[in-house]
Amino acid sequence: MAITRFANLSIRTQLIVLAVLLTLPAVGIIVYSGLKERSDDYRHAVVESQRLADNLAAQQEILTNEAKLLCNLLAELPEVKNRDIDKLQAILGNIHKQSPQYINILVADAAGHIWASAVPVNKSDLVTDRRYFKSARQTKQFSAGEFVISKSVKKPTLHMAYPLLEHDEFNGVVIVGFDLDVMRTILDRAQLSQDANYVLVDHNGIIVNRGKDAAALIGKPIPPEALKKMVEGPDKDTFEFVRRDGDNRITTSRKLWLPGERSPYLYVRAGISKKEVLAKANKALLVNVSTLLLFVMLSFAGVFIIGKRSIVDRIAVLKRASQRLASGDLDFRVSDQISGGELGNLAGKFDAMARQLAVREQSLRESESNYRDIFNATHDALFVHDAESGEILEVNKSAVETFGYADAETLKASMLELSSGEPPYSPAEALQWINKTAQEGPQRFEWLSKRKNGELFWSEVTLTPMCIMGKKRVLAVGRDISERKEMEHLKEEMLSAVSHEMRTPLTAMLGFLQFIVENPVEEAEMREYLGIMHKEAERLNELINNFLEMQRLKAKRSTYNFQALAVRPLLEEAVALYSISSVNHRIIINSSAELPPVFGDESLLHQALVNLISNAIKYSPAGSVIDLGACRDENRITLWVKDEGLGIPPGSLDKVFDMFYRVNNKSSRQAPGTGLGLALVKDIVSAHDGRVWVESTLGQGSSFYISLPVAKGL
Repeated sequence: MAITRFANLSIRTQLIVLAVLLTLPAVGIIVYSGLKERSDDYRHAVVESQRLADNLAAQQEILTNEAKLLCNLLAELPEVKNRDIDKLQAILGNIHKQSPQYINILVADAAGHIWASAVPVNKSDLVTDRRYFKSARQTKQFSAGEFVISKSVKKPTLHMAYPLLEHDEFNGVVIVGFDLDVMRTILDRAQLSQDANYVLVDHNGIIVNRGKDAAALIGKPIPPEALKKMVEGPDKDTFEFVRRDGDNRITTSRKLWLPGERSPYLYVRAGISKKEVLAKANKALLVNVSTLLLFVMLSFAGVFIIGKRSIVDRIAVLKRASQRLASGDLDFRVSDQISGGELGNLAGKFDAMARQLAVREQSLRESESNYRDIFNATHDALFVHDAESGEILEVNKSAVETFGYADAETLKASMLELSSGEPPYSPAEALQWINKTAQEGPQRFEWLSKRKNGELFWSEVTLTPMCIMGKKRVLAVGRDISERKEMEHLKEEMLSAVSHEMRTPLTAMLGFLQFIVENPVEEAEMREYLGIMHKEAERLNELINNFLEMQRLKAKRSTYNFQALAVRPLLEEAVALYSISSVNHRIIINSSAELPPVFGDESLLHQALVNLISNAIKYSPAGSVIDLGACRDENRITLWVKDEGLGIPPGSLDKVFDMFYRVNNKSSRQAPGTGLGLALVKDIVSAHDGRVWVESTLGQGSSFYISLPVAKGL
């Protein structure tokens, strides 16, 4: 198709397209190289962000472990255990001077009162409301706090606390406050781009430290969606993140945990600007493509000039010659005007073609005569219609004889005169069939036709699209099938008679049953007779109803009322029919009310479900469960009826839907049935463009499935 469209372009356009195609490999190489460079730079940026995040996380973990070790050592000091405030404060002050990573080191009792610190604090302040104090008291383990402004040094910090235990009883905490600014040294040593940055975020999403422009955002929350992504994400994740200023950044996040805590105490997020990372590769790609485009434009100019003189102008001569040839001038020659090369060879071929056309024109006249003989020799009625208007353009002798018109009369006859005139056999439907054939291909259907004398008769029509002299036509082949239709009518009458004969004993049995019910009879005999006759009467009645319904379906005489049907109510209505009669079985429905509707006839689908439920009840033991449900499978809905009954042998699974077939075993034969219920289900499902099948295991039950299309647009 693409080659055909290309061939329909002008020669000049084709030359330009070919020039473009020649440049495509170079363009592809340049673009590929540029994209590969972008990809490599991007991967490198991902690695750099991961390395920065890992370094930050490792440094923080080292600081945390050192703090834990320090707290552990302090907790064992006699000065702490004996609460020797003066000596302990001297020790804490000395440690603080040698450990710049801490802004303060404190000790508080079980009531939250600070009784010793490296940097003086207001000892009336309590720490009982701080997260690290609550967690250490609850878990009796080393615990982390959250972002606060230190009351002693007025700097942002993150506290951690180590519990003081006496006989396993909580006796206070040793507290360290980190100077988070030491983390910036990692960014300085990483030798990354100028736009690399990081943030440390506590469990509430508050920024506790930032590598660059720290004062602007420390103490402020990150966007909720960014916090949610880190909380719900893995411990280490790399992703793209759009910052508040709109900068898209390649970001890596890490979670930092303390043993015994259910959530991370700190999130590390390191990022690099994607725009800066790709800037160099984008610039190189733009320069290379621009340079190539300049040379392409110069090539186009050369192709245009050369192509016009050596190809286009010479082809114009051939075009004029073709126009004269089309007008009937078969004596015109062009080989004396064009010589050399492929076009010169084409000019010679053109002259040879003109000579051959003169010979073939005579042959066509002879072929037309032969075609007319064959067209009129066939016994079927042939009509040639215009594909758009449906107008009759040509008929054969059989069409004239079949419809009783003369040749000229048949060509002038309208579709109304050749058809019964009533829908679906009106001129409007006839034109629809013709248009459908022209668009979709051959069609075959039956049509109620009318002869000139008004007699109606059935014909089988085959429509085939044609193209005659460049115009769309439709060939209609009509065959009189009146005799076949008569045979079908006789068959229907026979079936009706058989049905009548089947209803006669039913009426007699029901009448006799009524007599027994209304007249005194010994109880034992009455029960026996009632049981037998009622059982046989219902079986015969079921046979008749199913058989008639199947015949109507097969003959397509039923009036279908297809519409969108909600699945859940369809199941509930089928179950409601057995809510009283099936007291020995429990029927459950497994179907969501949110399922999309199916497209079908409500009464027919109800009948199919009722037949399946009836079978499940017949062949299931008392007290068993019958499962009725539905689910969606892409653009179809699958319904099922599952029982816990006898099951079906593997050899019978493909036959249970055949008319009058019943499983040949003693247990199933004891249950009443006609062998038509499942066959009717199959015909109903087929009428809905659906599929029905069964899965079964002997002794464990059977599962019948119906697959139906979802209503269009849902």
